[in-house]
Amino acid sequence: MMQWFYDNKLPFGRWMANLIDWMVDSGSLFFDAISDNLADLIHGLTGTLLWFPPLVLIAVFTAITYAVQRRRDLQCSPLSASC
Repeated sequence: MMQWFYDNKLPFGRWMANLIDWMVDSGSLFFDAISDNLADLIHGLTGTLLWFPPLVLIAVFTAITYAVQRRRDLQCSPLSASC
Protein backbone atom coordinates (compact mmCIF):
# COMPACT_ATOMS: atom_id res chain seq x y z
CA MET A 1 0.00 0.00 0.00
CA MET A 2 2.78 2.47 0.89
CA GLN A 3 4.69 1.67 -2.31
CA TRP A 4 1.71 2.92 -4.34
CA PHE A 5 1.83 6.16 -2.34
CA TYR A 6 5.52 6.67 -3.10
CA ASP A 7 5.13 5.78 -6.77
CA ASN A 8 2.21 8.19 -7.34
CA LYS A 9 3.44 11.39 -5.74
CA LEU A 10 2.09 14.76 -6.82
CA PRO A 11 4.85 16.85 -8.43
CA PHE A 12 4.61 19.82 -6.04
CA GLY A 13 8.35 20.50 -6.26
CA ARG A 14 8.24 20.76 -10.04
CA TRP A 15 5.08 22.91 -9.88
CA MET A 16 6.69 25.32 -7.42
CA ALA A 17 9.87 25.53 -9.49
CA ASN A 18 7.79 26.31 -12.58
CA LEU A 19 5.78 28.92 -10.65
CA ILE A 20 8.92 30.63 -9.37
CA ASP A 21 10.49 30.58 -12.85
CA TRP A 22 7.31 32.10 -14.31
CA MET A 23 7.19 34.79 -11.61
CA VAL A 24 10.83 35.71 -12.21
CA ASP A 25 10.36 35.82 -15.99
CA SER A 26 6.99 37.57 -16.07
CA GLY A 27 7.14 39.79 -13.02
CA SER A 28 10.71 41.03 -13.04
CA LEU A 29 9.66 44.64 -13.70
CA PHE A 30 7.17 44.50 -10.82
CA PHE A 31 9.69 43.02 -8.38
CA ASP A 32 12.38 45.45 -9.53
CA ALA A 33 10.03 48.37 -8.90
CA ILE A 34 9.26 47.11 -5.39
CA SER A 35 12.96 46.59 -4.70
CA ASP A 36 13.89 50.05 -5.97
CA ASN A 37 11.16 51.76 -3.94
CA LEU A 38 12.09 49.92 -0.76
CA ALA A 39 15.78 50.73 -1.30
CA ASP A 40 14.93 54.42 -1.75
CA LEU A 41 12.79 54.39 1.40
CA ILE A 42 15.51 52.69 3.45
CA HIS A 43 18.23 55.02 2.17
CA GLY A 44 16.06 58.08 2.84
CA LEU A 45 15.24 56.96 6.36
CA THR A 46 18.87 56.12 7.06
CA GLY A 47 20.01 59.47 5.71
CA THR A 48 17.43 61.30 7.81
CA LEU A 49 18.38 59.48 11.00
CA LEU A 50 22.10 60.03 10.36
CA TRP A 51 21.56 63.76 9.82
CA PHE A 52 20.61 64.33 13.48
CA PRO A 53 23.13 64.04 16.31
CA PRO A 54 22.64 60.79 18.24
CA LEU A 55 21.89 62.44 21.57
CA VAL A 56 19.14 64.54 19.99
CA LEU A 57 17.53 61.40 18.54
CA ILE A 58 17.74 59.69 21.92
CA ALA A 59 16.04 62.68 23.57
CA VAL A 60 13.32 62.87 20.90
CA PHE A 61 12.55 59.14 21.00
CA THR A 62 12.55 59.21 24.81
CA ALA A 63 10.08 62.12 24.81
CA ILE A 64 7.82 60.36 22.29
CA THR A 65 7.91 57.15 24.33
CA TYR A 66 7.13 59.04 27.54
CA ALA A 67 4.21 60.87 25.91
CA VAL A 68 2.72 57.66 24.49
CA GLN A 69 3.17 55.88 27.79
CA ARG A 70 1.38 58.66 29.69
CA ARG A 71 -1.44 58.86 27.16
CA ARG A 72 -2.13 55.14 27.35
CA ASP A 73 -2.06 55.22 31.14
CA LEU A 74 0.47 52.43 31.40
CA GLN A 75 1.86 53.55 34.71
CA CYS A 76 1.42 50.17 36.37
CA SER A 77 4.48 48.29 37.43
CA PRO A 78 4.67 44.51 37.07
CA LEU A 79 4.85 44.24 40.86
CA SER A 80 1.74 46.35 41.42
CA ALA A 81 -1.43 44.43 42.18
CA SER A 82 -3.79 47.36 41.68
CA CYS A 83 -3.66 47.72 37.89
